[in-house]
Amino acid sequence: MEDQNLSPKEAVSANQKLKIQDAVNLLEQASQVVISKGKKSETYKVKDFSKLEELAEKMLGPTGNLRAPLIKKGKKLFVGYNEEAYHDQL
Repeated sequence: MEDQNLSPKEAVSANQKLKIQDAVNLLEQASQVVISKGKKSETYKVKDFSKLEELAEKMLGPTGNLRAPLIKKGKKLFVGYNEEAYHDQL
């Protein structure tokens, strides 16, 4: 993020574990989400999901917690780390 001259408006400690309901709450305010797992990123439109829990599950890591980092830019969410996705869209 520093390479892109970005600074967070809010930072949440990694000790605060965000679960599926937290992901659903974030999705209710979003129109699009980019989910990164390693070098792979996928973009989803929130309106394409009748049940937000289905999309929220994709946002969780193997421990059941929300993947980090999470970036909210307008109505777009970026979940997980992928430098290319950040560079192309932030």
